[in-house]
Amino acid sequence: MSGFTPKLPLTLGDAPNFQNIQDISGLVQQNLKNLILTAPGERLMDGNFGVGLRRYLFEQNLGSAYGDISAKIEAQVERYMPFVEIDELAITPDGENENLIHIAIEYFVSPTSEQNILTLMVRR
Repeated sequence: MSGFTPKLPLTLGDAPNFQNIQDISGLVQQNLKNLILTAPGERLMDGNFGVGLRRYLFEQNLGSAYGDISAKIEAQVERYMPFVEIDELAITPDGENENLIHIAIEYFVSPTSEQNILTLMVRR
């Protein structure tokens, strides 16, 4: 089965192949998620790629840390995914578990004129 790239996490599709992303929307969403979850220095040949959420693991659960994360996400998207326009970015603590934060990004993909939302729950 053809597609753009393997869908992450890897799962088996039609034997002996992995499931693939079949549309541009899914590809952009996976690339955005990878950009956010990758730590700078983790990607070979480009040590600046990635937001590096792990660096904020032990920060106080304060709005200033959320502001730093938001600014880093916006800067990285502007640099590595210039065809994505972030319309809204919200980082909020989990009401029940202080070690979780929710990240919701509403974005617009210019070439396809598609609006989408990426939501992540990150353990601090």
